[in-house]
Amino acid sequence: MSAPTQEGLSIAVPRAGFRRFLFFNRFAVEREQGFVQIKFGNVNKANVLVDSYALVISELELLGLRQSSMDYLGAQGSLQEAPPPWQPTGPMITEIANHFVMARHASIAETIFYSFSLWSAVEAAKRAASLDVKKPIQELDVIAEPMALLRSPLAAQQHLIRLLFPPVEASLPGQ
Repeated sequence: MSAPTQEGLSIAVPRAGFRRFLFFNRFAVEREQGFVQIKFGNVNKANVLVDSYALVISELELLGLRQSSMDYLGAQGSLQEAPPPWQPTGPMITEIANHFVMARHASIAETIFYSFSLWSAVEAAKRAASLDVKKPIQELDVIAEPMALLRSPLAAQQHLIRLLFPPVEASLPGQ
């Protein structure tokens, strides 16, 4: 068996060490100037916000996550009922994310966010481009920081994916 080769940027996503854990049953997605702000909320039966979390991810980074997220959503079968619309009323400290992964078990969904320095990724990509592609991988280029582990009902996660990745409209030839 041959050694793995360096063909691009590798990013390690740790499985532990998250600094934020949250159950959410509401979310809001807003787009502005190439960024997507996602606000998560845990709202009780009296419609009172119990806990919240907010982050921003770039449209460019979402583009790279589109296919795997849509494949994940498609493997779940039918779309469940959407949670009620929610718009947070107070300010929230907002963090920056670059990457996320999703998983589910029965009706429990998990969405995990990671962050890494754009500068570090660019520098690692430059190093990788300057290496012979047959050279064995010596170490990981970038290690992402585990930010938040969020749990939700599966329906909330399904509809979050739909808002993060709206349908792509086919353009007419010549446009």
